[in-house]
Amino acid sequence: GGFPFGNYIDEPCELFIQFIYCIWKILQFNQGFFEFNDEFLFYWIDAVTYNQYSTFMFNNTMERKLVDGFSFFHDLDEKKSDFVCKIYTSKQNIEPPVLKSAIWYELLLRNHLKYQKNRKKLIRNISTVLVDDKLENQFENLKLYYIASDLLSKFRNIASLTLVNCDLIVLPSDIWLISSLEYLNCDSNSLVSIPTYPHWLPSTEIAQIRTLSLKNNEISTLDEDFFRIISLECLFLDGNMISEISNNIINLKSLRVLSLKKTGLTNLPRFFGKLHTLEILLLSGNKILSIPSYQFHELKKIIELDVSSFGISDFSDVLCYLMNITKLNFSDNSFSEFPLYLNELHCLTDLNCENNNLHCIPKWMGTMKSLEVLNVNGNNLKSLDPSL
Repeated sequence: GGFPFGNYIDEPCELFIQFIYCIWKILQFNQGFFEFNDEFLFYWIDAVTYNQYSTFMFNNTMERKLVDGFSFFHDLDEKKSDFVCKIYTSKQNIEPPVLKSAIWYELLLRNHLKYQKNRKKLIRNISTVLVDDKLENQFENLKLYYIASDLLSKFRNIASLTLVNCDLIVLPSDIWLISSLEYLNCDSNSLVSIPTYPHWLPSTEIAQIRTLSLKNNEISTLDEDFFRIISLECLFLDGNMISEISNNIINLKSLRVLSLKKTGLTNLPRFFGKLHTLEILLLSGNKILSIPSYQFHELKKIIELDVSSFGISDFSDVLCYLMNITKLNFSDNSFSEFPLYLNELHCLTDLNCENNNLHCIPKWMGTMKSLEVLNVNGNNLKSLDPSL
């Protein structure tokens, strides 16, 4: 019995490769669930494609015994250590979301000249970094599509890594095993998810990310383990498709900067106000039509707030809690008058309220001695009071 490989001896066995692909697809979203890594699956596909072993050349065990060939499983056993997942842990309830077929990029582009050139360039640059003992590097506009685990092993002492506009579709889970990594920028790629953060490992063995930038990707959800990156201080998710943020965000107890511009967000998490360390909140271009004041009454450290392009006409009940704010942007909304409590923001230095429906600047704004920048372009101001 077994799969009839003998029927595909002169052509690629597409059905078997598709089976491996299904396993790989689940693996990408649950890499800590499996004891093997993606290189293990690629090894299987190579063995089937290139007819290296008699294991994949016949239809049944009897036919294989008639030939003195090489056993795939014998070689597999010898290379077993290369295929072990370093972040494996026993978990259950695997629920993989939809993922683009990045495996085909890796399989088809490994021998593509341009891909190999970019891959070699990346390795060469990494080697230079290690030789010079630098702690950061940037790789932009390299069409990598995918980063294999063998590449990541070269990032031993990297503290800052930028992979912008590299057409990345997935990030390997091993990226969290770069224990020195503090800054990761993967802007302008095609990522649809973030690999599971191995929070169950000792903190000395995993990355203590402080700044994570994932702007302009295709991320739609953030799983529970993502909010276990407790070292995170700055998070940028602008330009993705995240309509909802889990209440688990309150686990990010060191978060100072949160940027969610143009994500399609419809509401803020219920316990959002528990982010007591938050200083900068950027929410421009979302679909939040109202901002409940109770979500802000505990955010005592906010110094910058951007609620532009919301379609709102008032948020006075929020402003009364932002006594330390220095920069406020509510441009491109529907305000017909300046919000109440604005004159009580004694730390405010920069106010942007352009492209609203404001008709006049009230006299009390002349008492705002800390205000240095005021942008009222694109409003219906008829005249300016001389006393101002």
